[in-house]
Amino acid sequence: MARKRFELELLSLLRAEYPNVVASARELADVQFSDPQLLLKGIVDFIVDGVEAMLNKRKGSRPGHHRRASISASD
Repeated sequence: MARKRFELELLSLLRAEYPNVVASARELADVQFSDPQLLLKGIVDFIVDGVEAMLNKRKGSRPGHHRRASISASD
């Protein structure tokens, strides 16, 4: 019920002033009421992949041809 109410509040905003929010009301409501740990993992993976791609581009290496560093208890 709270999720639907939140979506309706977003949809009630003036489209001229908040076109992206109104257009994305369903997605924003889904994110607001979803599992934060699942979202965090996806965001972290996205950022790490982006940083690795930038480093590979800088080094001139191909994607996927590197070794991910692992963090051990001794670090």
